[in-house]
Amino acid sequence: MSAVLRKGIQGLAARNGVGVLIRYLLLTGLSVSLVFGVTFVSHELLGFSENVAAAIALFVAFVVNFSTAKFIVFRSSGCWKKQAVKFVMVSVSFRVSEYLGFYLLFNVFHIHYI
Repeated sequence: MSAVLRKGIQGLAARNGVGVLIRYLLLTGLSVSLVFGVTFVSHELLGFSENVAAAIALFVAFVVNFSTAKFIVFRSSGCWKKQAVKFVMVSVSFRVSEYLGFYLLFNVFHIHYI
């Protein structure tokens, strides 16, 4: 594990408690599973192209991640609209880079998701 990742995990646990850290790690696992699962179902069962299936999966993960992070991981009671704007700004940059990574792996290097 990299020092930066280890420091981030320790900081999350120190600021919010171990319960939040555990819920956050579970959310991360859920997110990865959703992206792979929705990509698979969208392409293999529904017939979308791999590129469209990956975009659908990232959108689904975005919606689920915001809801889960707000209500289950951090148990936030603040204004969801303001939180959603911040979440969108961070997530869009991450999801765009994630999609570009998928695009490069699949279309340039011909590495398939399964």
